[in-house]
Amino acid sequence: MISYQQALSVIRETARTSPPEGTVSLREAVGRVLSHDVLGAEDVPLFDNSAMDGFAVRSADTLLASPDQPLRIPVSGFLAAGDERRQEPFPPGAIEIMTGAETPGDPYDAVIRVEDVEREASGIVLRRPVRAGENVRPRGSDFRAGCTVARAGTRVGAEHVMAFASLGIGSVPVLRRPRVGILATGKELVEPGRARTRPSQIWNSSGLYLEACLRHLGCAVTRGDAVGDDAGAYRRELRKLQESGVDLILSTGAVSMGRHDFVTDAILAEGATIHFHKAAIRPGKPICYGQIGAAAFFGLPGNPVSTAVGWRFFVVPYLRAFLRQKPEQGATVRLAKAVRKPAGLRCFYKGKVSRGEGEVLEGQASYVVSTLLDANGWMVLPEEGESLPAGAEVSVFSLSMEEKA
Repeated sequence: MISYQQALSVIRETARTSPPEGTVSLREAVGRVLSHDVLGAEDVPLFDNSAMDGFAVRSADTLLASPDQPLRIPVSGFLAAGDERRQEPFPPGAIEIMTGAETPGDPYDAVIRVEDVEREASGIVLRRPVRAGENVRPRGSDFRAGCTVARAGTRVGAEHVMAFASLGIGSVPVLRRPRVGILATGKELVEPGRARTRPSQIWNSSGLYLEACLRHLGCAVTRGDAVGDDAGAYRRELRKLQESGVDLILSTGAVSMGRHDFVTDAILAEGATIHFHKAAIRPGKPICYGQIGAAAFFGLPGNPVSTAVGWRFFVVPYLRAFLRQKPEQGATVRLAKAVRKPAGLRCFYKGKVSRGEGEVLEGQASYVVSTLLDANGWMVLPEEGESLPAGAEVSVFSLSMEEKA
C-alpha cells in the first residue's frame, strides 16, 4: 500500500502531457487551457483618456480657486469617446469631455467632474483647485505592450476573455482537450431515468458525477457501456475505449478484494502496467492507477464518496499534469472541534469552512452523498495519530473542481 504523497509523485512522474492544438477564437476559448503565454501587443488604455464626464483643464490655472474666490473659465471645445484627436490646438479655456474620450494633451492635464462645477452661459465656475492627473486614465495604466497577460497552463475564464479582448487579441493558443473514457462495473447498476428491472438495483451516480466533473473541465468524454460482473465484457469495453483514442480511462467499481473485483486482473490481461493499487487513504483505499496502451487508467472504488475522493485527489492532479498546470495548493484552516480518525491513513472528510475555521461533518461513510450537499470543502487530515484537537491546522480543498490555475 502506497502513501498519498507517494501516489501523487507517481502520478506526476508518469503523466503524459497534452499536445498543442493550435489557436481558438475567444468565443471558443472559455474552459480551454493555454499552451503558451499570451502577451499584450499594445498599451491599454492606448491613450490618456477621461475617467469622467467633465471638463479638461490646466491644473496650474486652478490653484487659487476656492469657495470665496471662484474661478470662471470659458468652455472652448468638446470631446466625445471615439472622436479623432484634433491636430490644431484648442483655444484657451476648458474643454468639455466625455468619459473615455482622449484627453486633449498638453497643457490640459486634469479633468474636473461635471458635478463639481457650476455651468454658466459662457463657461464653468470652479470653487476648488484641480490636481494634476485628476480623473485622467494614463496610457498603459492597465496593460503595457509586451506584458504577460496569461501564462501557459491557465484555464481560460470569462475574465481572461475580457482581458484578451481589451488588448485586441482575437484568438489564443490552446492545448488539446483531454479525451476521457468512463467505464462502470456492477450488475446492480442502472442509469438514472431508466426503469429498474429488479429491486436490488441501484442508480449509477458515480458515473454521472465523473462525467459532470469532466465536462466542467472541458474534457471530451466517451461513456462506455456499463458492464456487470463479467471480466470478458469489461475487457471488450476497455478495448473499445482504447480504440476511440482516449488519453485517460476512469473505471468505477470492482477494484477491492471481493469475488467480483476483477478489474486489476482484467487490465493486466490487456497488457496494462499497474503503478499502484491501494493507497493509505480514507475513503477510497482500493484505488488503482496504471497505464493501458496509450491511455492512463484509474480504477476508482464504486461507492460514490470514494469515487469523489478518487476524482478530486488523484484524477484532478493527473489532469493538471496532463495540461501542464502547476500542482494546486489547498488553503489552511483550524479545526473548530476535535476529530477522531484512523491512524496511518490520510483522511479526506467532507467539511464546512467559515471564517478560517473548519468543521468535519457527521456522515463520513463512503455511501453517504447527502453530506456533500452540506459541505463546502474537503478537510484533509494527516496520517499521523488517531485524533486531532480543536485548533489544529489542516488543509482544505474545494469540493469537486480544481482551484484556479
